[in-house]
Amino acid sequence: MKRIAFDEEELLVLAILEPDTRRNTIHRLEEVLPEIKEDPDMEAIVISAAEKLKRISDKEFAGLDLDSYRKELEEEDENEDGIEGEKDADHDYAEGGGA
Repeated sequence: MKRIAFDEEELLVLAILEPDTRRNTIHRLEEVLPEIKEDPDMEAIVISAAEKLKRISDKEFAGLDLDSYRKELEEEDENEDGIEGEKDADHDYAEGGGA
């Protein structure tokens, strides 16, 4: 049996969903499809990920290493929070609320 390989974009989407089981993840991917119809690239990624999940076992799903993708997402969130905080501080300063 040929090993199913997920690309980085598919793994990132899976990490965003914070999956618990393979079946629940497939269901969540299918639920999100109507919301992303306007983005054909994202729609293709989600469909591809769902189809691949249908072709692997629960054991293979459990073996997917999504931790590095989760960490990447957390770091991006932290960086965005830092940038927003800087913008807020600049705004306060400009209005005379700063030092």
